Amino acid sequence: MSYPYGEPLLDQLKEKKIPTIILSDTIDARLLSLLKSFENSYCMIKPLDYERFIALVKGVMNGELGPQAGFEIV
Repeated sequence: MSYPYGEPLLDQLKEKKIPTIILSDTIDARLLSLLKSFENSYCMIKPLDYERFIALVKGVMNGELGPQAGFEIV
C-alpha cells in the first residue's frame, strides 16, 4: 500500500487486523499516527531496497513474521 495515496483503504484494513505493509516517501506525524492505529504493520521508506521488500513480504506471507504489537519501520 502506498501512502498517502492508499490512505482511505488503510482505514478499512486496520479494522480487519491483518498484517499491512505501507510504502511511503517520508515519515511525518500523520503517518506515525496512522501506524499507531494498526496492530500489525510494517512501513518501508521509498526508494525501496527490493531484496529487503521481497524478504519482508515472504516473511509475512509464510507466517515467519507473526503478529506484533503496533508497527515497525523497516
